[in-house]
Amino acid sequence: MKNRIEVLDLNNFLTGGVPRADFLHMLKKEFTNKGFIILTNHGIPREDVENAYFYMKKFFTETTLAQRLSYEYTNLGHQIGYTPLRVEKAVGAKNPDEKHFWHHRSEDKMPYVANVRGFSEANEKLFNSFRNCAVTMLKAVAMSLGLDETFFDDKEGNSTMRLIHYPASASPKQSTLMNEIVAGGNSASMCAEGHSDINFITLLPAKYKGLELLMNKKWIPVQIVDDSIIVNVGDMLQYFTNNIYKSGYHQVVCEKNIARYSMPYFGHVHQNVRILPLPQFGPYNPKDFLFATAGEYLDQRLKEIGLI
Repeated sequence: MKNRIEVLDLNNFLTGGVPRADFLHMLKKEFTNKGFIILTNHGIPREDVENAYFYMKKFFTETTLAQRLSYEYTNLGHQIGYTPLRVEKAVGAKNPDEKHFWHHRSEDKMPYVANVRGFSEANEKLFNSFRNCAVTMLKAVAMSLGLDETFFDDKEGNSTMRLIHYPASASPKQSTLMNEIVAGGNSASMCAEGHSDINFITLLPAKYKGLELLMNKKWIPVQIVDDSIIVNVGDMLQYFTNNIYKSGYHQVVCEKNIARYSMPYFGHVHQNVRILPLPQFGPYNPKDFLFATAGEYLDQRLKEIGLI
C-alpha cells in the first residue's frame, strides 16, 4: 500500500542471490521515496530490548533528580549520561522539549549507574546488539548505492543509543502544523514534534504506537510489526547521497496521561569521515553542502538544539 511502510526481512539480504537483490531493490526504492522501512529478523534479541526497557523505566521513575543529575556531563555536550528535562530543543524552536534522556555510547567510558543495578549492563548488551545490526544495514546501504559492501566498514562509529522518557501530560499536542515544520530535532508539547534525525541511519524497536511519518503532507502512522525494528535514513545519509535518499520527517504523538518510553539507536560514522556527496551521486551546489566531515555537521546540529 502506498501509505504503509514496507516490511523487509534481513534474512533475505544475508541469504544472497536473488533474495539479496530483491532486498536491495526494495531498500533503495523505500529510502529514495520515504526514508523508512520496517525490518524483521534483524538479529537483535527480544530479551535484550525488554531488559533495557525494564531498567530504563526503573532509572527514570525510581531515582531522584539529584541522583540522575550526578550523571550529567555538560562538559561533554551531553554526549554521554543524563540530559534533564527542557534542555534539548528543535532547530528553530522557541521552547525546549519536555523530555529527558540517557545517552549510551561506545566511544567514551560510560559511568556505572549504581543506583539501578542492572541498568548499565542491560544498556551495554543492547547497544552491542544494535551495533551489529547497524553494521549489517550499512553494508546493505552501501550495496544499494552501488558501492562496495565494505565501504562503511572502517567509517562506522561514534554512534549513540538514546533512552528517552516523555513524562505523562494531561494535554499532549497531537500534531505538528505544516507551517511549523523545521529540519531536525524535537520541540515541546509533544512526545516528539516533527523532525528528522541528524545521523546516518536510525534503528528503533517498534514497541509502542505513536510514531508518524510525513508523506504527501499528511501524517501517516507507522504500523507496529511484532519483534521488528524501524530503520530510517538520517540527515547525514541524505547529505552524503546528494539528497537521493530521503531523511524521513517524523513525529511521535503521546496519549493523554500516559508516559512514553523510547530507545532509538543513532548510527553514525566517525567524526573525521568525509560526507560530501561522491561524484557518482551527481553534481551539487557547494552552497548547500557546507560541512566536509561528519564531525562538522554534528557539532553544528548539537549547538542548534542546545546540547553544546
